[in-house]
Amino acid sequence: MMNKKAIIALTTICLFANSLFSQENIKMMFYNVLNYPLQAPASRIQDLAVIIDDYRPDVFMICELNNEEGADNILNIMQPINTNYQRAVFQLNTSDDDLGNQNDLQNMLYYDSSKFILENQFIVTTTYRDFNHYVLKLKTVNVNTDPIYLDVFVTHLKSSSGTANQQLRLDMVNDLVGYLETLPSTSNVVFGGDLNLYTASEPAFQELIDATNNITFV
Repeated sequence: MMNKKAIIALTTICLFANSLFSQENIKMMFYNVLNYPLQAPASRIQDLAVIIDDYRPDVFMICELNNEEGADNILNIMQPINTNYQRAVFQLNTSDDDLGNQNDLQNMLYYDSSKFILENQFIVTTTYRDFNHYVLKLKTVNVNTDPIYLDVFVTHLKSSSGTANQQLRLDMVNDLVGYLETLPSTSNVVFGGDLNLYTASEPAFQELIDATNNITFV
């Protein structure tokens, strides 16, 4: 039943996107860039360029970005592929301040500025690592009179197995679910990230798909 619902949801999204962009699809992609740029070799960014060029995402979400220099490096390999690519403002993680203040694993969003306007961005603090909330406005024909927004959330949940790490993932998800209570229930929400979930029965996953939530993910 869950797979059937997922297929229906994907079909609906495709139809919705087609109506907005004159038969164009919205292509989204998430990627863990693995401690970039502090972890060697630096040349691996050229492999990312090949992947971006092959898929050409309209919205590209990443985690494990170390610093703003890395954010610019990635934009620099994306813009020769599509000159319309832009990125969000770089923001440092704050949630780990009580855990050593490492601040070395950030999220970022890149987008095709011919299709989207970055309207706003927010940090959602959690018990372990921040979520980043990006508000994209679609460049439709009626963008000024009837704007359509996408609320894009990018995350990197706590890794590793074991009950303590499962609980940290659940705590983070509970913080997100609480934040989503502040959005209209009709919001168009996209959730991308390295979730580090091991089974569908894990409490964090079950919380994300809980039908009683204001925003229920499929």
